[in-house]
Amino acid sequence: MNKKIKAVVYNLAKGVITKKEVAAISSVNKEGPFDVLPQHANFISIIKNELILYPTLNSPEKIPLKLGIFKFIKNEAKIYLSVEQTVPKTTSKTSQPENQ
Repeated sequence: MNKKIKAVVYNLAKGVITKKEVAAISSVNKEGPFDVLPQHANFISIIKNELILYPTLNSPEKIPLKLGIFKFIKNEAKIYLSVEQTVPKTTSKTSQPENQ
């Protein structure tokens, strides 16, 4: 039995943020906080607020986020974080080309 989860965290604007084996993963979805341990059932969820990776159970690594997609299949987690997390929003309400 595998005692670690293969986790890859992607930012849609920057690519891979981190790739590592972890003992557990925690986050929040519309139902509330949840935890994933090795051999968890497969699922996909929209996540919010934060993602916590545990390389060991006593060493949490927190990643703040606005929204993301959490996909867990066959003991592999792929987490896709929203572009809004790292790309500033423009304040302009019009969409005119810059050269005008």
